[in-house]
Order: sequence, then C-alpha cells, then structure tokens
Amino acid sequence: MRIVSIFLATLVLIFSLSACQIVNEEELATIREEGYQQGKESAERDSASALSAQYDAGHEEGYQAGYQKGREDGLKEAAQKAKADKAKEESKPQSKTSTAASSSGNSTTTSQGTQTATVYVTDTGSKYHRYGCRYLRESCHARTLSQAKGQGYTACSVCNPPA
Repeated sequence: MRIVSIFLATLVLIFSLSACQIVNEEELATIREEGYQQGKESAERDSASALSAQYDAGHEEGYQAGYQKGREDGLKEAAQKAKADKAKEESKPQSKTSTAASSSGNSTTTSQGTQTATVYVTDTGSKYHRYGCRYLRESCHARTLSQAKGQGYTACSVCNPPA
C-alpha cells in the first residue's frame, strides 16, 4: 500500500513538472505586476467591504442608543408632566359648591368670597337653568350667575340652579 502511494505521488510530480513553463525575466516581472495588482484590488474590495460592515454596525448601534435615549427621555417627560398635573390638580381649592356644580355640567368657582357659576337662559323665558334642564330644549345661552340675576332672571324650580 505504501509503495502504491509513493508511486502515485511520483507520477503527480512528474506530470506537474512537465506542465511547468520556463519564463524569462520580462514575463516574470509582468506576472508579478499582474499578481500585485490583483492582490491590491482584492485588498481594496475587502477593505471597502470591511468599512461598509463597520459603518452598518455603527449605524445600528447609534440608532439603538438614540432610540433608547429618546424613549427614556420621553418617559421621564411624561412622568414629570403627570406629576405636575397631579400637583396642579391637588393645589386647586375644592368646595362643596364647585363639586356639585361640576357634576351637573356647570362650572362654579370661589374667588375671594364671591361665587360665579355658569347658568343657562332661553330666548323667551324669565328663568335661568342648569345645563341639561328640560326647559332648555328650544334655546340655550350661557351666562354667569351674576349676569343672569342682573338681567332679571330668576332660578328655575325644576332643575334648582345655584342661587
């Protein structure tokens, strides 16, 4: 078996040597120059490909970092806004009148001891009403309580608006 493999190796060597051509110095220099150029072009392609891969990786990394920072900043801003809204809501003065009026659709606020409420009047009536009163079907005009009283309107006995 060993002799057969040696014999085959010898045959391969003989055929490969017979295929070799002898070249002069000019041809050898040309072959070397062509090989150098091909190697250089290959290296440039590999370098450009590597740069492109690095760019793509850097782009993705930057995108993810920017996305994450933007998301965190957005969540922080939303939390701060919610906190500020809650603090603003808690700092508003609450009164029984304003709670009752806001649940019925009227806005009532207390300011330096005077009370203002939104009431509604009709085109033809002499009474002022709460929003949603059955007598407001034909027309409905908003007024402050003091304006309605100043214009001679009196409270409706059905919906019992603020007096």
